[in-house]
Amino acid sequence: MNIVDFIPKGKENAVTREALCIYTGLADRTVRKLIELARDGGAPILSSSHSVGYWLSDDIVEIKAFLNETDRSEEHTSELQ
Repeated sequence: MNIVDFIPKGKENAVTREALCIYTGLADRTVRKLIELARDGGAPILSSSHSVGYWLSDDIVEIKAFLNETDRSEEHTSELQ
């Protein structure tokens, strides 16, 4: 199963992880892992702490903003450990 097939293009069409679980019939942990693997494989699956859900993007500015937010989150997490 390719999780990318269930994630729409565009922030305005973002889908929640709960909805992805319903659409795929998979557990939350499995959906999270599939998203992680797809991202590691280069799929432009975005999310934001300022919005709800996941979406695909080909907008370079939006992708850079996501990567910056992710980097800041990882830095903060490592500081707490």
